[in-house]
Amino acid sequence: MLVVISAGAVVVGHTWIEPTWAGFPIPSVDGGGGLFWQVQSTFLAVGFASLAVAAQLFAETPLAIGASRSRVLSYIGARGFLAVGLAANGLIAVEAVWSPSNLGVVVVALWFCATVWLLISSTTKLMDLFGRPSLLDVVVTETLTVGIAARLKDSAARYERANRDVEGLFADEGSALTAEIRGSVSMRVRAPDNRLVLKAVKSIFVRRAMSVLVRARQGGGGSEESSHTFVPPRIHFDLTLGERVRDGQHAFRVESAFALDEESEERVKTFLVESLVFEPEGTVTAVEESLRDVSSLRDTIGSSVRSGSFATAERALEILGTALRGVWVAAPANRDAFQTAPSPTEDLLRAAGDVEQDVILSPRVANIFVDGAMRRAVEAGRTGSIRYVEECLLSFTRIWWDLLRYGDESFEAVRSRIITCVVNIAGYVYSSNDKSDRQAYVARAIWASVQLVKLAIDAKNVLAAQRAAEALGALFEYREGEEARARVRAGQLVLSSWMSYLASTNDGRGLDAPELRASLKPGGTRSQILDARAMAGRDESPFNRWQWWELNDTGSMRAQTMQMSGHVDSETVDALVAASGPLPDADDSETASSYRRFIDLLKQSGDKLNPAQEHLLGLLEKRFDGWERAEDVLLSEAPISEARVKSIREALRDALDGEPRLAEYIPRQSVPVNEDGEPAVDVSLPILGLNLLVPRIFVVEEVFKQTYADPTYFGQALATGFRDGEDRRIAEHLRQLSSAPRRLTVAAIRDAIASVDEDEAKHHVLFKPFGGMGNLGEWYDEELRMLLGRVTVIETAVLQDEAFFFDPRTTLLSCREPEQKADLHPVPGTTIALGVFEDAKSEGEPTVRIETGERFVIWRGERPKVTSFRNSAEVTRE
Repeated sequence: MLVVISAGAVVVGHTWIEPTWAGFPIPSVDGGGGLFWQVQSTFLAVGFASLAVAAQLFAETPLAIGASRSRVLSYIGARGFLAVGLAANGLIAVEAVWSPSNLGVVVVALWFCATVWLLISSTTKLMDLFGRPSLLDVVVTETLTVGIAARLKDSAARYERANRDVEGLFADEGSALTAEIRGSVSMRVRAPDNRLVLKAVKSIFVRRAMSVLVRARQGGGGSEESSHTFVPPRIHFDLTLGERVRDGQHAFRVESAFALDEESEERVKTFLVESLVFEPEGTVTAVEESLRDVSSLRDTIGSSVRSGSFATAERALEILGTALRGVWVAAPANRDAFQTAPSPTEDLLRAAGDVEQDVILSPRVANIFVDGAMRRAVEAGRTGSIRYVEECLLSFTRIWWDLLRYGDESFEAVRSRIITCVVNIAGYVYSSNDKSDRQAYVARAIWASVQLVKLAIDAKNVLAAQRAAEALGALFEYREGEEARARVRAGQLVLSSWMSYLASTNDGRGLDAPELRASLKPGGTRSQILDARAMAGRDESPFNRWQWWELNDTGSMRAQTMQMSGHVDSETVDALVAASGPLPDADDSETASSYRRFIDLLKQSGDKLNPAQEHLLGLLEKRFDGWERAEDVLLSEAPISEARVKSIREALRDALDGEPRLAEYIPRQSVPVNEDGEPAVDVSLPILGLNLLVPRIFVVEEVFKQTYADPTYFGQALATGFRDGEDRRIAEHLRQLSSAPRRLTVAAIRDAIASVDEDEAKHHVLFKPFGGMGNLGEWYDEELRMLLGRVTVIETAVLQDEAFFFDPRTTLLSCREPEQKADLHPVPGTTIALGVFEDAKSEGEPTVRIETGERFVIWRGERPKVTSFRNSAEVTRE
């Protein structure tokens, strides 16, 4: 717009107006416009020469990144100079050739001044950058940090908006599965093999696929077993928005409690594939572009250290570390958005860690990488991210491991320096003013020291392991009562256990180094050693947990025996034997559990205990017995939980409903009475009952003795007892009603069933022992299996060598109802009453009494029809 206005002023001045100054005409100089044109072109050429100087900077290491080049040009104002200079040059040419005038000279003079000012400014900034490499590094670092963070933020926000469109359509991976869908039919849908970036998912197509699944279910495709329950199908989404799709990658998983027909399955796949929307071909993801920027620096570092350009490598390494820290700090502000896109910070850190592979080129190169790791670790605490602290400390362990495996004696000083750096980081973090995450940072630094010792042991480098162990033992040596020192002892316990494990398993990494083992023994009192063991057992070792040390990295699926925890306990016992001071009381279940393990370890030695071990064993048993007695007192005073008693009732009902129950097939009615009002049948033993003495821990809400007791365990036991009691009483009456038993054979049972009309057979019951009878080959004969399908077969444990085939409708009658007694309450859905009583007297563990009762009276029916089978001499000849 300004160029157009200026051009208009030139034309107007040439045609109509001559400017005046205080009433006098401004004198003009012939050819003035052309003069300005020549001078303007000269300055413009100088500006282009300055840009050529800037282009020479682009060959420097930090400017290998395209974003940094753009930032340098922006910093010196190159774009503004080029725009104004070229516009001014064109405007001056127009004035000089076609529209010369005094006013035109004034206008082009203003544009000429602007060009000169921008040229001076750009050249000054460029020379400043050219002469001050540190300023160039600041500009490049800021560019890289802001550029990557902004790129990732914009990408995550963009795909987060796309993710909202399908929110709620896909199944949550953490949601619980119902029993019906746990054994469901699963179908996988592959994404197109186009290697494009996934942009969005069209919700309308996903809903269409879901409607096809639902309509297929309503059309009768379900199995017979689950047809009474509708279980909604589930669609899982296995891709990530903003991620490039790999060849052969699955996009969806469909789970359904029923099988789809071929047409419905094809429609579901079609709809789901059509729901995927991809970015245009050639699109690069934010993570890929950021990795390219980081890779440029990484490659430059590698080429610089190989060519001996160590100063350049140090600059690039510092820029890389500063940029990664800036990106990590920016990431938490968009944590929710990043969850729907690929994890950028993890990928960037992984790529940056590759530069450390050149550490073994020379001790000087190794020192460069150690310096970089130290800078990042010291500054890591300012990020507020424990994860970033772990990643920075991992640099030390990676460099340490490479030097142990591939470095010769010339790297000995570098190894010693790594030990010093890690120890200094622990002390530096501990003394920092920020107390919020101090203990977490200290824990990471201590466990990094532990990792140094462990890796040295694995590399069979006794000298390096000894130095690292001595440095670890000296950490916080004069801060005995604090958590940091307890962590040091925990690390020593784990490391001595590791050496014991390697020796016991004949591992090739084992070391015969008595001095090293002695330096890894944790000192202190018994209380401090127990605190260290508790610290080691809390699974707080940050980035390489000691519970994983014994795992072998193999491709097989063979299970391994885990032994490290037992070795840690053994080393703790040895340390307790050698330590002094009182043994703390077992005030909590965690301590009591540890004492129980220590007691078992000592008792495994049998008569081989020395006096010190016997003394410790006595102390442990005394403390553990005291804890058990205190727990028993608390348990006896704990109130019975109605919720747990209800769980027992429900478990009893479910167990009774879970299997066929013969008593349910016998018609029920009230007990008949005679004219005198007395029972007309035998009611001498009307009650079936069970009394169980069970530990009180099963019926209280709190957890005692570190034991969770599931009250539903008794449901099956009570149900089995009542089922057997009912079966036994029914069997006694059936024996009385059968006068001529047959021999128990498969043929006899087949004939008995075949003699009954098929319509009547469905009302008959074959009451038999568990399993087959007679010749097993005959018992599983196809003809017999078909006959057995006509009748109801009920198996029981109360019968042996006999069976009954009868019609329960006319053979027996019964009266079943819950027992009427104080504090016995009917179990809903059953004919049993249940109550929990505290009148049980027992020595030792507190107990309660579970009483159950059922009034079960049975008598002869109107037309008994019973065929009995028995393996005895008194049978009817066939």
